[in-house]
Amino acid sequence: MDAGTRLVLEGLNCTIVKTVEDNKMPDLENDTPLKVAWQIEQRIKIIAKLRLLIDELAAAKANTNAHYEKRLAMKLLRLKNEDIDEWEGQKVGKVPASIMEKLAKGMVHEERLEADLAESAYKSNLVKIKCMETEQNGFQSINRHLDST
Repeated sequence: MDAGTRLVLEGLNCTIVKTVEDNKMPDLENDTPLKVAWQIEQRIKIIAKLRLLIDELAAAKANTNAHYEKRLAMKLLRLKNEDIDEWEGQKVGKVPASIMEKLAKGMVHEERLEADLAESAYKSNLVKIKCMETEQNGFQSINRHLDST
């Protein structure tokens, strides 16, 4: 990554942060074709960086989902074997099979939240790429029109 860009990965929140100096449009006065060309170049750079995140976000999504599924299975086994005496200050005891899965899911709610956040980050990045590509297409159309005039 260039000096003016840094990747921020805090938990599962992945964003590209641009410094103001790096993202500032050059002073081009009334030269619209150069402004459009600059916008196209900026979007190409951002799309490239967003695409690099896809693999990382996909891995985070898969890992958090696998972690959730494993923790859920472990809680179900422990509930079935009556290995859990208390949860959230409540006595557990023998749990009927009809509510065992719901109780186990409640016990691993934090892992489910992490998995949902990872999936949302992945999907959000895909949407961001699609939006940037759409903007890019618009600028390229404007550029073609400016070149033909």
